[in-house]
Amino acid sequence: MAWAEGVYRLLSAADAIALVESTTDHGYQEDKRRHLYRWVERWLRPPWPRGEVELAADA
Repeated sequence: MAWAEGVYRLLSAADAIALVESTTDHGYQEDKRRHLYRWVERWLRPPWPRGEVELAADA
């Protein structure tokens, strides 16, 4: 991980790498989902066009 962090720092992207270790078994438990969702929201969510409003999801 240290090597990868160095590469990201050289590219001025140190905030774009993280290591998450879980104490849960293999699978898709809540702690892993929480980290994944946070990552997706930060790096993959497209920006909202000006004047557009996010619609609330129906429950």
